[in-house]
Amino acid sequence: NDPINYIDPNGLVQMVAGDLTYNDRNDKFAFTDGRSVKDNTTIEIQRTPGHTNGHFKSDLTVEIDGIVVYGQDVQSWADIANPKTNDMTVPADTYTGTLLENTGSYDKPIKFQNETTGVGTGNDDWFMIHGSEKTRGDLAGQKWSLNGNSAGCQILQGQAESYNNFTETLESAGYSFNGKDTIDINIKDPVGIHTTTDGKEIKKGGGC
Repeated sequence: NDPINYIDPNGLVQMVAGDLTYNDRNDKFAFTDGRSVKDNTTIEIQRTPGHTNGHFKSDLTVEIDGIVVYGQDVQSWADIANPKTNDMTVPADTYTGTLLENTGSYDKPIKFQNETTGVGTGNDDWFMIHGSEKTRGDLAGQKWSLNGNSAGCQILQGQAESYNNFTETLESAGYSFNGKDTIDINIKDPVGIHTTTDGKEIKKGGGC
């Protein structure tokens, strides 16, 4: 949220880029032409080549009409196994994310699924965006930073503080974490590479 121009005498409404503004008084984004900010907001996850050589190697951004208003490193490939769940690296695709109030372990996670492919639609097949710190339950306060600890979830680096910035950005775009609001999540593989569900990178049209 780094506005670049002031457009009102009190400095409360600021231009972000194009016709997107941010109001310091109510912490809300708005378009000068009256378009819906919420309807033009997406979460973009861009995987980077060589992601299996380290952790938190992918990029997550919140974009409003293509304008980046939040960015953070994210663990996008599954780097742990959990035999109780259908753990896997989720395929690159567009998913529908539902903004939840909480789960047993996290505040304001986003559960995502794809009805066409069936990914994330089973009762035990939960994939979420959440932070690298548990904020609820017996393990509240448990943090991690060296490994992604993902069994398919998209996990933001930076623990609770960074995740709060992420959720506050979405709330500034008009979203509520109420179990009803949904947002498009676009997970993209690197150009020319297909990431398999077991985390391998395959060059499209060729070998590894």
